[in-house]
Amino acid sequence: MEYFIPLMLVGAVVAAALFGITNWLRNRNLKVS
Repeated sequence: MEYFIPLMLVGAVVAAALFGITNWLRNRNLKVS
């Protein structure tokens, strides 16, 4: 149970990073096309 909160934080950071990267790539692709 001690590793639950750190894993949750890491998962949230990774999910936010993936979400931001996909949004950035989508916006860049829309501007290019």
